[in-house]
Amino acid sequence: MPDINQYSPQSGRVIGEDGQVYNVVDLLQNAGGGGGDMLKETYDTNDNGKVDSAESADNVTWSGVTGKPSTYPPESHSNHAVSDVSGLQAELNDIKSRLTALEGGGT
Repeated sequence: MPDINQYSPQSGRVIGEDGQVYNVVDLLQNAGGGGGDMLKETYDTNDNGKVDSAESADNVTWSGVTGKPSTYPPESHSNHAVSDVSGLQAELNDIKSRLTALEGGGT
């Protein structure tokens, strides 16, 4: 019987009851479940790394969206503090310093 210790723990190999060494991915593929039943050549035919049906979803026109409300009435809400918006104070400070420089009041 082969020595399972000769394989790294991540090797994906197992020793079967018959004493043979098997690759787990191969076993799963032959069993019809997991390990490759979603083939790239079937679901990503243009080989761009994105499933084709997801690309179709990206291209739905606004008129093709179902279940959307017919109007979007504004909702009242309280004003937000500058600190509620991430990075806003730094941007405002930058704009202020640039305006000051343009007006000749700084470097």
